Amino acid sequence: MTPHEWRRYPLAIRMAEGDLGSRLIEIAPLGRDQPHGSSSSGTEAVRLRRAADIALDLDTSLSRLVRSGRTAELHVKPPRLRTAPRLHTTDEALALRPSVEELIAPLVFDSDGRAQLRPFQEIGVQWLIRHRIGILADDMGLGKTAQALRALERLVEEAVIRSALVVCPKSLLANWEAECERWVPRLTVVRSVPAGEESDRVWSAILGRAHIIVTSYEQLRPLPSPLMSEHMELVITDEAHRLRRVQAKLVREFRLMRAERMWALTGTPIERHPVDLATLLSLLEPTRFSAKTSKVDTGLRALAEPYLLRRLKTDVLRELPEVIDTTETIELTPRQQQAYSKARSQPLPKEVGEVLQRLTLLRSICDAEPASGASAKIDRVLEILQAVQDADEKAVVFSYTLRPLEILLNRMNREQPPLGAVTLTGQLTTAERARVVQRFKSDDGVVALLCSSRVGGEGLTLTEANHVIFINEWWNPSANAQARDRVVRLGQERIVHVHRFRCRETVEEALDRILDKKSETFANIVDALAADVNLADPESKALLANAVEQIASGLSPEA
Repeated sequence: MTPHEWRRYPLAIRMAEGDLGSRLIEIAPLGRDQPHGSSSSGTEAVRLRRAADIALDLDTSLSRLVRSGRTAELHVKPPRLRTAPRLHTTDEALALRPSVEELIAPLVFDSDGRAQLRPFQEIGVQWLIRHRIGILADDMGLGKTAQALRALERLVEEAVIRSALVVCPKSLLANWEAECERWVPRLTVVRSVPAGEESDRVWSAILGRAHIIVTSYEQLRPLPSPLMSEHMELVITDEAHRLRRVQAKLVREFRLMRAERMWALTGTPIERHPVDLATLLSLLEPTRFSAKTSKVDTGLRALAEPYLLRRLKTDVLRELPEVIDTTETIELTPRQQQAYSKARSQPLPKEVGEVLQRLTLLRSICDAEPASGASAKIDRVLEILQAVQDADEKAVVFSYTLRPLEILLNRMNREQPPLGAVTLTGQLTTAERARVVQRFKSDDGVVALLCSSRVGGEGLTLTEANHVIFINEWWNPSANAQARDRVVRLGQERIVHVHRFRCRETVEEALDRILDKKSETFANIVDALAADVNLADPESKALLANAVEQIASGLSPEA
């Protein structure tokens, strides 16, 4: 029996309190061994009916009981936060996909306290819910991901959808998982990234079996057969301007996918470019739009208006802080991961200096793989800088080591068209530094100042920029704050965006946990350790020993 048939099948459903905060759901065919009445009405009844439909659709043993006229029972625990499993093989998909009980838990339990949205974001959530298809094109930093996730959650809780597919750049997979943990911790999340011949089987096993399935654009080339044949309830595309080139293979494959609802997220002002906007609209509403619609020119904006919500920072200025500080979770590239695993697997040294060397090596691999220069961080920085340029804004990029800046500059020069940049390091004379800074301030073709943290972290006023990007950060938070304050200072008239990165499951996360728990004095001691300062007084020595112990625990292969 299909899910649609179950919805028409008369059922008696009863919910009661179970053990340890769980709920007992009893489902029976109406009039045959049915539970005693129903404890639900109105919205709750709709949600329970949807929960029953999902359970009977996915659990053959339950559906067999009901078809035979007996009562099926489900014991549902409150929703819980769990780390998103990564599904590469069919065995992993079958073993790690959420259970039926986890899938229906948000329909059975009411939501409790969660991170709060700003008023303009609540308006965005309502707009998405009302629109079967739409482009959320808010300015960078206004929280498009949070709005989309809360709107998705609302549709799940109101029994409108069971599952949604999120498609994003590969570099943002880990960040979407982190944002799900923050904004919709009650929903189940999986990452579907199968390879080659496993692809179709993995997608068949997972579609409809998690509230949120996160995947990358690369997984859609070619489009897996299940994504072609299944009718998706909701598809969310992040950085959707990637779908604007009408002849691209990705766009052709994307057109083969069918979805009841589709939301596109992009902070790039595509409404300035008629062909890009028309192409994206044609993916959302193919019966009304095509790439040829762009020839309507001035009329396109009017045609697109019902499908597009864009708020600039200036529109919601009163609701925003002076600084929007964002930390993105990044995953190492395969080459970085291989180098990191090799370095981390070595026995941990006992000498303080050697521990520091190991720590420095691991942190440098998080920035870029030593041999090839492969870097997930720099991949993401390039995406941000492209958006900064499209918005006619400027950025200062900090690194306390020079190699990431050199790799980034090389990559920027290879972009088509190139992204303009100037570099400020300690290798320049005072006069050269002044010329570099002046060019950054005055040349509209220069989008970024690539800056050594040691040189650019003090004494400069760079209010021409309103983006600060840290490829890496120094041990001491106050040193990073000084670098940030080159842009966040008197004379800055715009909202400033601070972009930080943490590589998942690396020493970067371990150091964050250590420094968050310690005082500024502790940070100063670690700073001194890095500078090879001889700390003689007993208190400093004790703090230094504590620092080394904490660092060592984060570096050890068993940690």
